[in-house]
Amino acid sequence: MARSVYALTICSVALLAASQASALQLTNRDTADHKLVVTENGATQDIVIQPSQMLDSICVKGCTIKMSDGEEYEFDGTEVVSIEEGLMFLDEPGDTEPDLGNADSEASGDSPEKKDQ
Repeated sequence: MARSVYALTICSVALLAASQASALQLTNRDTADHKLVVTENGATQDIVIQPSQMLDSICVKGCTIKMSDGEEYEFDGTEVVSIEEGLMFLDEPGDTEPDLGNADSEASGDSPEKKDQ
């Protein structure tokens, strides 16, 4: 009995660790589509993210995302990111709704690291 409880505990810890190693989560909080070029492990793909759409299966092991205006951002693959007013912002995990009309949120919003061009 003790052995099966120990095995179950190890499996639970492994599942928890696997769930924490997820891909980048990207949400478009704008009212317009955004065209992105995602480069991951040397492979490039064009993505169009629609308003209110959330992508969570990109950038598993780190990537560069290029916006249509030419801005490039580098990610590790574990971030929660949103597009608001044409810009990318790092979000707190659990942020699902835009903070509309709050001037303090814009001042405290973090922007991901821009890649030098």
